[in-house]
Amino acid sequence: MTRFSKALSGGMPDSVDSVSDWLNDISQLKQTADALDDLGVHVVKFNDAAHVTIDSFSGYTGDVAKMLSGLDGKEISTSALQTEVSTIKQLLDVTSSGSESIASQAADIQRQYENAARTAAQYGMDAQMLIDKGNTIAAQMLAAARTQLDQADQSVQARYLAATGNQEGADLLNQQVSGDQEIQQLKDNWKSYLGDTYADNTTYQQQMTDLEKTLAAERLKIQQTYAGNSLAQLEQYSSSALQSVTSVFSSLSSYTQALATSNVSPLSVQAQYGAANDNLTSDYQKAMGGDYDALSRVQSDAQTYLTLAQQWDGSGTAYAQDFEKVLGMLQSIGNLGSDTFTASLAKTLFQQSTDATLQVKTAIQNMEASINATLRQFTRVQAAKAA
Repeated sequence: MTRFSKALSGGMPDSVDSVSDWLNDISQLKQTADALDDLGVHVVKFNDAAHVTIDSFSGYTGDVAKMLSGLDGKEISTSALQTEVSTIKQLLDVTSSGSESIASQAADIQRQYENAARTAAQYGMDAQMLIDKGNTIAAQMLAAARTQLDQADQSVQARYLAATGNQEGADLLNQQVSGDQEIQQLKDNWKSYLGDTYADNTTYQQQMTDLEKTLAAERLKIQQTYAGNSLAQLEQYSSSALQSVTSVFSSLSSYTQALATSNVSPLSVQAQYGAANDNLTSDYQKAMGGDYDALSRVQSDAQTYLTLAQQWDGSGTAYAQDFEKVLGMLQSIGNLGSDTFTASLAKTLFQQSTDATLQVKTAIQNMEASINATLRQFTRVQAAKAA
């Protein structure tokens, strides 16, 4: 039973003098139920219009959760309850600096978006979009906080390396931390400027490319300082170059494969749905044959396919069938076990160790295959339009 249902059950007066009074009582109970929902209060019942018996609280952690649990099972007025929750949260849910913890801020954001979603749903708007946005923002906040903690630990590790005589390792680790911070700062600056679509901006892409080239050059400079001009140095540079080139071509391959289903695709939703199905089916079949690279793409393929399927099919039977299809694919892959993919990856690694350019060759071949597949998809759609 929802809070509002409980409010109607226990909070309505035994009698009313007029229809307007009855409607006013319902409206006040709805506001009270929504306010309790916003606070994460679960009630056993409404004793009357202004008093409730508390069941439990949700959405709180640490000292705040511990303190609020003392109200479980108690009868209290709704106005006193709102004041008490606000006071406890203000006094306890803070860090030593006096600010709210990141985890609590993230939970607050999710709650705010959920509250907004509930109101939007009452007007027939897309409530899920608000919920998803709140979850995304909260996840990004937590991820950023965890990244800062990880980078602080890496800095300590670099100090240890330096203290134990591995200055090269210390310099490289410090450069990595600094580079990661610069990359994230560039992303944050552009996101603040353009919003979530910043990654498609040409200027941003060029600046990111310049930054990555600069960081790679700085890393190479550190390596040169310690390695000198030995044969080992040349081999290391060659390996780094091969890895960089391979990474670029692999990135281009992934970018090309995703073009047909991206937000810049000229295809209709139906055509994008078809392209996503082709990508998923192709990688699934390769994965079932033991292809480790295809296996690594299945999750992304499935997510894109289901997102477009939901847009095309809605939430009815057709989407349920698509959802079941993906689950069946994942189950089939799981039934293969790990041995098949372990053997495939081991074979690939062995070939790469005997042929230094194999990674680049494979990456280029994959990119060409992705381009050809994307062109075939566009050609097929254009031909269908012409017909």
